Amino acid sequence: KIETVRDDYSDIRNSVVGLSKTYDIVITSGGVGPTHDDITYDAVARAFGKSLEHHQPTLARMRDLMTRIMAKSRIEAVLPDPNGTPEQIACARMALIPQDSQVEFPSANLWVPLVTVNENVHVLPGVPKIFEQMVDDGLDGLIRRARDRRRARHQEEDQLPHESAASVMASRGEAVEDLRAQSFH
Repeated sequence: KIETVRDDYSDIRNSVVGLSKTYDIVITSGGVGPTHDDITYDAVARAFGKSLEHHQPTLARMRDLMTRIMAKSRIEAVLPDPNGTPEQIACARMALIPQDSQVEFPSANLWVPLVTVNENVHVLPGVPKIFEQMVDDGLDGLIRRARDRRRARHQEEDQLPHESAASVMASRGEAVEDLRAQSFH
């Protein structure tokens, strides 16, 4: 399912919360840049009751890769600094992510993180070339983790006490006429 959501806190919250409850993998695209209308990290954080924090490994990776690019191309660039000039603060916004997120860097040549919130909401940049590379480099890991979470949920259900397992099975069977639920241990 694809949803197009405007840069609005309420719309983003409603979309990611609803999709997160329904799907094993939710991927957002865009809204993670340095400008005032890039609100995806903040909106996703609010949707799941989290605050934002500067992710130090992302800031370090940004500085490192930008410094190497500047050295090779002799182009001046703004390096991120949460306490620096307005331009440096804006650049550092790209590393201001929801607290307690899972952060990984699936693409060795990019500083951009793949940020996962609520175990299944994966926040990616909207720049098409970068988005595509991160999906190519990180999708297998997302699918593997989703399968592992699904297996873990089923194992937890299998480990319920006899009475609980029977009631879970019975409640699932209520929607299907003449279904019997029984648990064997």
